[in-house]
Amino acid sequence: MPDTAREELKKIVAELLAEAPHLVAAEDDRGALAGFMGIDGQELEMLFLAPEARRQGLGRQLLEFGIQTFGVSQLGMNEQNPQARGFYEQMGFAVCGRTETDGMGNPFPILRMERRS
Repeated sequence: MPDTAREELKKIVAELLAEAPHLVAAEDDRGALAGFMGIDGQELEMLFLAPEARRQGLGRQLLEFGIQTFGVSQLGMNEQNPQARGFYEQMGFAVCGRTETDGMGNPFPILRMERRS
């Protein structure tokens, strides 16, 4: 990713974080930020984990907290991330729709997912 694109992405993420009504962060054993999620209503807007925090159950803990505390039942995810799709499917979400572009009109297909009861 070119530096200009990376800097633009940083700005966008900062704006999204500022707009998220609920932001939940998780720390590792040393107190360093290991992951976070943003929730708006019942929608998971974002869930990010540090690479070294993946496959340790932290994503599951965050999402379960979001489901139990905020009633998270829907999300959108980049179709080009099959690992995330598998994770959300294991957590009880199923694809219910698809868009050709992301929320900013970029050519990144987004899968809409809903939690099955």
